[in-house]
Amino acid sequence: GYGAPMRAIPTLALLAACTSEKPADTGAPAEDAPELAPLADLSEGDCPDLSVPGLTPMRSGGLERTLSVVLPTDPPDGPMPLVFLLHGLMSPDYTAEPTEAMVRWLDLQQVADEDGVAILVPLSRTMEWATYTFYMWEIFEQDDLDLVFFDDLRTCAAERLDVDLDRLVVAGFSGGALFTTVLARERGDTMAAMVEMSGGSDLDNSLLPGIGARYDTPAWPIPALLWDGGDEDVWPDPSLVVVDFPAATDTLQNHLLDDGHFAVRCGHEAGHTIVNAEITSARTWALSHVFGEPSPFETEGLDALPASCAVAEPVAVDTGT
Repeated sequence: GYGAPMRAIPTLALLAACTSEKPADTGAPAEDAPELAPLADLSEGDCPDLSVPGLTPMRSGGLERTLSVVLPTDPPDGPMPLVFLLHGLMSPDYTAEPTEAMVRWLDLQQVADEDGVAILVPLSRTMEWATYTFYMWEIFEQDDLDLVFFDDLRTCAAERLDVDLDRLVVAGFSGGALFTTVLARERGDTMAAMVEMSGGSDLDNSLLPGIGARYDTPAWPIPALLWDGGDEDVWPDPSLVVVDFPAATDTLQNHLLDDGHFAVRCGHEAGHTIVNAEITSARTWALSHVFGEPSPFETEGLDALPASCAVAEPVAVDTGT
């Protein structure tokens, strides 16, 4: 799991992976010195008590939302790095509390204890597709309520926890990785780094409600760790490919490189799932970056990452349907 030895997590368990107007892609991040975004005003109400680990209710954007809070048993001296971990698409019938299940599956308490990090695992709303209902993040720009939820959580983390906002990292799998692309586009001035496991950008399929996880130039360069699971890393399955995650990740990779971001690309062949190498590398990545500073992997090399990882280079993207 997330920091615990494992083979692979079943797809159903974790496949259970809008916005304001922005200028068009200009081909490069802004050249000014990076400035961390100020805290957003709460959309409503007060912050919940995030100092108590576990499932936590919260009002945001007129809705009742929930998240799981994971904190080190023995907090470190000084502010902690902050990780937002975004789940993938998941059926509500699979588990009553998806974020709490993720905490167990990925052994996030062990991660928090060993790495001295605060981990917030927010729950998405539900989405309907075909005849199915599942938890899924808003990647199609139909509203901005998930962005508001992110803003509220960032503000509340700053108010209720001893965290270092310069070390906020967003990591996601599947649908959560696709929403990480949205956050990079819309909240790039809040993120020290990003990790996408089976994510990407610019999904365009006639079976989807619109272009999903559309890329646009983030406010500042964001060091990106990008994983895919090989030829069978697709959704919902190889017989009906609606989302080809390696191809979507190729698209995102090219965008990031065109915009001058530093990216590392890694792969495995286990399909649409998370393997241990992804998680250990995500932990290393999350602990290694500070907002506005170059990635240390640019100068120090990739020895701390799995052998499958390499500095990202432009790739040819199949534009056929």
